[in-house]
Amino acid sequence: MFPRHTSLHLNPADIQAAARQSIEFGTHHYDTLCSASPGDARDQEVDGEVAKVSFAAAEDLPPSAPAPSMASLLEYLQSNLVGEDAVGPNPHSPGFLGWVAGGVLPQANVLDFYLHAINPNGNVWYMAPFMQRLEMNVIHWFCHIVGYSRPRSLGIFSDGASTANHYAVIVARQKKFPDNNNLAKATLYVSKAAHYCIAKGSRMAGILPQHCRIVPTDSQGRMRVNALRAQLEADVAAGLVPFFVVATLGTTSLGAVDDLPSIAVLAKAFGCHLHCDGACGGFFLLTERGKTLMRGVELSDSVCFDFHKGMGLPLATSLLVVKERDDLITGFQSSDTPDYLGSAADPSKRYFLGSELEFDHDLVAFTDCSPELSRAAKGVKVWWMIKLHGLEAWAAHYDHLLDCAASARAKLAQIPGLVLGPSGLNIVTFHVQSDDDDVARTNARTNNLVDDLTARRKVLLSQASYVESKSGETYSLARACLQNVATTQATVDLLVGEVKA
Repeated sequence: MFPRHTSLHLNPADIQAAARQSIEFGTHHYDTLCSASPGDARDQEVDGEVAKVSFAAAEDLPPSAPAPSMASLLEYLQSNLVGEDAVGPNPHSPGFLGWVAGGVLPQANVLDFYLHAINPNGNVWYMAPFMQRLEMNVIHWFCHIVGYSRPRSLGIFSDGASTANHYAVIVARQKKFPDNNNLAKATLYVSKAAHYCIAKGSRMAGILPQHCRIVPTDSQGRMRVNALRAQLEADVAAGLVPFFVVATLGTTSLGAVDDLPSIAVLAKAFGCHLHCDGACGGFFLLTERGKTLMRGVELSDSVCFDFHKGMGLPLATSLLVVKERDDLITGFQSSDTPDYLGSAADPSKRYFLGSELEFDHDLVAFTDCSPELSRAAKGVKVWWMIKLHGLEAWAAHYDHLLDCAASARAKLAQIPGLVLGPSGLNIVTFHVQSDDDDVARTNARTNNLVDDLTARRKVLLSQASYVESKSGETYSLARACLQNVATTQATVDLLVGEVKA
């Protein structure tokens, strides 16, 4: 039995009872949300009903006395997580088609208490040899999925794809500018459709904002390769130093996949690290259709995946894999020797707490190849979900999402007055056509349709836009993202029925 030395050490029976109650509350909440509406994200006013929920829970001073019990705290949480205003937009609902939110599978949370009780520090292999090995298995599985070979490939987990993409910028920066000399000349390239976290991450990495080049896209939302080439040539002629190119495996707005082979040729010719943002679409590499669309991904230097979008995990777990492990070591190498480590670390060496021999044997010190020093074993929950279901089940799930998207496009195309927009993978876009083809009226009708659908709270869509190639006009689009683990053909029928209503 766990010793009870102070009031901080609670009775194990009480802890077990509270844990059971937490599971009961969680499963009930999950079941309720799965059958609830997708919610509404429009109330963002400081004097709105949603803000009132936040203000009501404000406490200016910390409590000095203890709560009556863990049960009372759990009941406080449960009683205040009732109603759509408290919950917010509901990605558990099959009708939630607004953002790239995959929803949570309840079995993804089963491991939490056990894993946190073990509390492994997975930073250095010998501190958690078994648990870190499970994480390393996941890393190598996804390196294999991308097409990176062992033993030189590696990866690091992060709290989200924004962080993983930021790490990729740092890795590329340190590879090109190891001493940060001439960093003011560093220039990187993303498409207009790339996620904004790339530009944000580049600023955080010390790259001048004006040197984050936004490359135009074509009518399908893909980076224009000729425009990329022209920008690279112009920047070199101006004395700048290109170092980082980002291709997207499924853009957030339109699900577009960039021309990876052509971009890879340019990245290599201009000495750039080629990174693929796979946060939205990377898991479609599990399918044959996805592999075809993403041909050339193996030519990249790094790829990121987002498991809370793609494998039913709660927020937030992502993975950055690299073709060459030295990129991570160079990017996050330490040069300090803390006194408390004594002779364990030598700043004159390439490695901090690990060694070349250990890395060669897949015994990794993440202190040497990631920014973290205290590191949770995030990858174990990914291992859990893959081992529990098998990779074939996940491949079938992503094939199913592609089928649902194709079905939605086919059915929406049959609705009079509705025009499909450009879209790929699991994204479906469309707009309402005005009687006289006036773009302003067309956009107004499309915007009104999305507002009407949101107000009825059966499906929640978001919006996108595209520039028509011939006219140059910008069209507003209604956008449905078929990403949820609960997505079925019934979801497609619900969407089509609501659009018709």
